[in-house]
Amino acid sequence: MRLFVGPAWLTILLSFMLVACGSQPPVPEDRFYRLPDIQHKQTDAKPISITLSKPVKLERIDTEGLYQERAILYIDNSYPLELRRYHYHHWLNTPADMVSEHFLSYLRSVLPTGKVGRYTAEPRVGNYRIGGKLLRFERIMNSGSPIASVTLELWLNTDDHTQVFTKEYSINEQAKGGSMHATAVAFGKALEQTYANFMQDLKKEQDVKK
Repeated sequence: MRLFVGPAWLTILLSFMLVACGSQPPVPEDRFYRLPDIQHKQTDAKPISITLSKPVKLERIDTEGLYQERAILYIDNSYPLELRRYHYHHWLNTPADMVSEHFLSYLRSVLPTGKVGRYTAEPRVGNYRIGGKLLRFERIMNSGSPIASVTLELWLNTDDHTQVFTKEYSINEQAKGGSMHATAVAFGKALEQTYANFMQDLKKEQDVKK
């Protein structure tokens, strides 16, 4: 038995299809975020200028697990042990790469010109090496504005791997608003505070050894 669909029924069918298509929500747009430029005025701590007898080479910041991906990670404060990631919000690069470049910019702003560069595998003698490991880099969601949570272990070694100083730093910086952009700004402030604390500790080490 053959069914005949007349013009009237065809019009009704097409109308239903158009309505169904029109009711679908738009697909979310991917958004990518980077860290803000170094601005010492963003932090309470003043930039610390220390005198190092040797040039400084910054090693790439290391990390593990989900922190090696570009997805922005977050935690619902009600479930502090559960780590989640956004599907449409991403960092421009991996957190470790972004922090490496961000830290390099900071070091160049507080150390004498020409004293700071990137570490390479080529054998060198007479340099200090600064390195670190990113342990936490998460957006914490609570009843108020989100919090940028950063834990970064930093160290200063010599080229012969003699450890001069090492310490773990944890900073929580509340964003000034609920947007992801405000959270990216908060991450920048948390990192700058971390760098300033590290440099302050290095200066104390210097003062003790004098």
